[in-house]
Amino acid sequence: MKLFLCLFIFPIVLFAQDIPKGATKIIINNELSAKDNFDLVIKNLLDNDYFIATKDSETFTIKIEPKKPVKGHGLYYMNIRAIDKEIRISGMWKSGIELSLNGVNSTDSYEPIIKRGGAYIPIFDNMDNFASKLNSNKKYK
Repeated sequence: MKLFLCLFIFPIVLFAQDIPKGATKIIINNELSAKDNFDLVIKNLLDNDYFIATKDSETFTIKIEPKKPVKGHGLYYMNIRAIDKEIRISGMWKSGIELSLNGVNSTDSYEPIIKRGGAYIPIFDNMDNFASKLNSNKKYK
């Protein structure tokens, strides 16, 4: 049993990449052209129940419709750009919580998805899970 753990679990842990705190982008490297990356992203978005808000086949950019995260609360959307040998994913989210105190209202607005603690964890994880469907060769910025 110990041999099994050493042979199969250790390499997974060894090559797992920690996501740096403060990361706002996921960059996926591959050998595809910008057009092929664009098509790959669209196919995966549709296969994974995302709805495309806008897409531009000249700049190879895609924005998805706001969506509830699998875990967590609020709404988020992703902005995706396909270029030669790379796919760049970033996003925006809002908590869905509005406050009112002594007649002063705080409206909820979209802000960048950032890898940090609290409510941000499941939101960034949703974006990262989608990126994993495209390729496991990811880096974070």
